[in-house]
Amino acid sequence: MLSFLALDKQFQLSGTRLFTLFFWFYNAGIAVTVGMMGVHGCLTVLGDNVPEAVGMAVRRRFRRCA
Repeated sequence: MLSFLALDKQFQLSGTRLFTLFFWFYNAGIAVTVGMMGVHGCLTVLGDNVPEAVGMAVRRRFRRCA
């Protein structure tokens, strides 16, 4: 997000319609990601069955980050 702020400062992008759409979709994506990680974490802590596809998607994503 910091890179987008730097680009905005340089090119004044925040006044454009496309930047506004990008900004809302970006933040919605972050909200969905955090929400689903919370759900997955709660299911794991509570001992409920987490579907294998969900578990693999989360593990694969974090393996790339590490």
